[in-house]
Amino acid sequence: MTTNIPGFVQIIKVNDFLPGDPPIDITDIVHRTDSGATPRILARLETDKPDGEQPPSPPKFFSIARRCTHAGCNILKGSPNWATADRPIVFSMLGEGATVYPVIQCPCHGSRFDLTTGKRLLGPAPPGANLAQFETRIETVGEDAYVFVALAATA
Repeated sequence: MTTNIPGFVQIIKVNDFLPGDPPIDITDIVHRTDSGATPRILARLETDKPDGEQPPSPPKFFSIARRCTHAGCNILKGSPNWATADRPIVFSMLGEGATVYPVIQCPCHGSRFDLTTGKRLLGPAPPGANLAQFETRIETVGEDAYVFVALAATA
């Protein structure tokens, strides 16, 4: 069963994408709705941990473009011409003012991007060469919660 939300595409059941799973390539799913859509990934990040007294926060999903703004490498897999990765390179990076960024690093040349916004954090991708970001929503379809991703990038 699918639900039609104008401007969005249904991607995956929330419970099928577990905390700690690496980001996934959702390009093929998006291309079934819009063949010219930007290749992109979906990531699940837990923003806090329950303390045992409070119910857990709802999961947070983020979608950003999949091609590095430096040389166009697939940030999930790399490039046959450069480096390759068997799984995405994801970690936390401490920035100015003790800001912690969840980072995805391009395996080809090492450009780093904020996994939640697509913001370029380190080069060789030039300053301001951010990855496109796509809105995500969680909607109930039948008995299950699904992640939906916008077809167009966030302005």
